[in-house]
Amino acid sequence: MTGYHANDRKRCTNFVNDANYLVIDEDDTDFLGKGMYFWEHKSKAKWWLEEKKKESIVKAELDVSTLLDLTDNDMLIRINRIAEKFASAMERKGIRNGQIGLKLNYMFQAWSSFFDQFGSVRAHFYYKNRQELDFLYGSKMTGNCVDIYLVRSDPTLVTAREWVIQ
Repeated sequence: MTGYHANDRKRCTNFVNDANYLVIDEDDTDFLGKGMYFWEHKSKAKWWLEEKKKESIVKAELDVSTLLDLTDNDMLIRINRIAEKFASAMERKGIRNGQIGLKLNYMFQAWSSFFDQFGSVRAHFYYKNRQELDFLYGSKMTGNCVDIYLVRSDPTLVTAREWVIQ
């Protein structure tokens, strides 16, 4: 699948020129944890570029064969059960509800024998502050949700790197 990433020009240049380089966010607490983030649509990367005052957009092909898919309800139920088992330990570490990134980081580290099979993560991202477009208004559909992908640390999962906006 094709993914789009917005960031500063230097990091994007390193990403395009070095097949072993990923733009890793070490400190994410709200999204999906440590790794490099990709949007599934160029329009969302452009929105992120403007929203976060970034300079460049790159795209790449993502190997999602080892995907932890949090859009799959069965998998989400399984991960929720795992999180419940680690809840008291995460609470002692100061990880609060809503800090999905920190929860995932903790679970990937604490139970690596299970989580090491996943090189990437996918989840829905909901834009609660965006007005719904008239076309969808009043229906059960929404344009305010998009899938976001995280490649945790394996650069071999990211190929065909190129510029979109340099």
